[in-house]
Amino acid sequence: MKITLESKIISLPAEKVFSCFDENLFKALNPWFMPMKVELFEGCSPGNRIVVKLGGRLVNARWVSEITSMNKNENEICFTDIGIELPFPLKKWEHHHRIIKTGQNQCRIVDEITYFTSQRWLDPMIKPAMLLQFGVRKKAYSNYFTNI
Repeated sequence: MKITLESKIISLPAEKVFSCFDENLFKALNPWFMPMKVELFEGCSPGNRIVVKLGGRLVNARWVSEITSMNKNENEICFTDIGIELPFPLKKWEHHHRIIKTGQNQCRIVDEITYFTSQRWLDPMIKPAMLLQFGVRKKAYSNYFTNI
């Protein structure tokens, strides 16, 4: 199952926005309804890992992702993380982060997420929850980068 979410235009150069992809931004993107504790945040370069403990009423799990690629060209900066250890019912996770230049000092962030559960029939059933959890990033990106 694939979902794609795009931020509004951010009035900062793509390089500046990419330099802010750190633990502080990661925490700012977390939705209020999904408590999490960052156990490890190594960065956004290949081989770096992010380890998060998810906690709350419905979920109590560990999530481990690894950055597998990072590319930069004149039009965009992108990196990809894959799930190494995922909470139930997820079996596969790939998140492609794209910072696309839309002008000299403007860009847009695009999150392209591909996920699969242990049961194909379940994939579309959890899509609304995925859209909710990652949809809040649109506003979070706007708020975060307005204050930079």
